[in-house]
Amino acid sequence: MWKFPYYGIHQEVNWDVLERKLPWLNELKDVPQEPEWHQEGNVFIHTQMVISALLELPEFVQLSEQEKHIVFTCSFHDIEKKVNNYSPR
Repeated sequence: MWKFPYYGIHQEVNWDVLERKLPWLNELKDVPQEPEWHQEGNVFIHTQMVISALLELPEFVQLSEQEKHIVFTCSFHDIEKKVNNYSPR
């Protein structure tokens, strides 16, 4: 079974650990979001907000452990903005 690294599905997300173990995650703080759609500011904050909302969904709780890891990974959907040097309009 595949698991998201440094994260236990039944644990609270420890962002300090994730930032230490996954240095690219900290770089997302410098990647802006489109202000019209994401007033939170940057990709890092957006990712934290998405994951926080995800973990509270009853549908997420009902998933298998493998499905939770897969869906959790999808919460990082905006990391490509770092790779593509995204800049809002």
